[in-house]
Amino acid sequence: MCLGTACYVKGSQNIVDRIASELSVDVGKTSADGKFTLEATRCIGACGLAPVLTVNEDVYGRLVEADVVDILKKIHVMEVCMKSLDDLKNIRENTYKNMDVRNQEKGTRIVVGMATCGIAAGAKDVLIQLFQKLRLKVFLMLKSL
Repeated sequence: MCLGTACYVKGSQNIVDRIASELSVDVGKTSADGKFTLEATRCIGACGLAPVLTVNEDVYGRLVEADVVDILKKIHVMEVCMKSLDDLKNIRENTYKNMDVRNQEKGTRIVVGMATCGIAAGAKDVLIQLFQKLRLKVFLMLKSL
């Protein structure tokens, strides 16, 4: 959080206080869960957007104290999305390892697309329902993830 002159006179101290309160972390410290470090600086060179906050590479400008909750929600949503994407990648990798269709006897072959489009279209749910219906061993592996 910028506490330079332009940002400070436009209320950045109130914003940093609100962030500290919402995250239960002091300036210069890291939250108990290790997810956030709250730092204050004297200028980040974006005075025209004062008051300014950066989160990793994202810049938030012309902030008011009420914006803090929305920014933290956005960060949480992104974290959940990234975790979900990692989970789906693991599911796909484990599915391929445990269900090599090339080595199976001749019969019905069902393939569920787990690439980006398939995932976006709900392939994970389809795959889980398929495993439930067919009672495949892979379902037990997915359930344990």
